[in-house]
Amino acid sequence: MKKELFINEIKKRAKSLVLNVIALCNGLSKGMSNRIIANQLIRSASSIGANYFLLLCCTIKEGVFQQAEHCN
Repeated sequence: MKKELFINEIKKRAKSLVLNVIALCNGLSKGMSNRIIANQLIRSASSIGANYFLLLCCTIKEGVFQQAEHCN
């Protein structure tokens, strides 16, 4: 898998996860505990986006890229 394809796949999966979590949280009832849980879920899921941004900013060494390729 080429580096660009790998990065695009990570971006697509991260975005999909965040959108799915938001949809799930929107479906919860509006109670106080559900609101707290929903906020934490959205924060946790969206932090993947921050990690993706770091992935783009950092140089992926060839060995690390090869290891990540096998995680699929």
